[in-house]
Amino acid sequence: MVKPTAAAKVTPIDGRKLNGDSGSHADAPTPPTFDPSMMLLPYVEMSRALVRAHHNARAMIEANRTLGDSLRTILRRQQDLAFEIAEQAMNAAAGAPAGPGDERESVFHRAAEAVRELGEAMITAQLHALDTLRDKSLSFEGVERAI
Repeated sequence: MVKPTAAAKVTPIDGRKLNGDSGSHADAPTPPTFDPSMMLLPYVEMSRALVRAHHNARAMIEANRTLGDSLRTILRRQQDLAFEIAEQAMNAAAGAPAGPGDERESVFHRAAEAVRELGEAMITAQLHALDTLRDKSLSFEGVERAI
């Protein structure tokens, strides 16, 4: 048998001896216990993130569809008001000369009222779309807990 040389008894960085058992193992850190389910955690978290991204994309599509439908309705109303005001202005221009309280002034008041009405409709449509997005996002909270 070959006798170990002095070079074989070099200690590693943590201070334990390689040959011979004269070192204390109480100082050595214990390895973590292996749990197979721990290997699945990254996949579980990734799948949750993908499901959440998919749900958020669907909620955004629904909110955009709602907003688009509302904006189409507002655009139709805007066109109707433009034709109404144009017709009223043409009738006022063809009528009597300008005087106090004439019909031309009522055209401007109607136009200002129409702008306010359309502005309110735009704000309402945007708030409705945001409410839809919030409701869809909150509805996912229960689904996410079940996953």
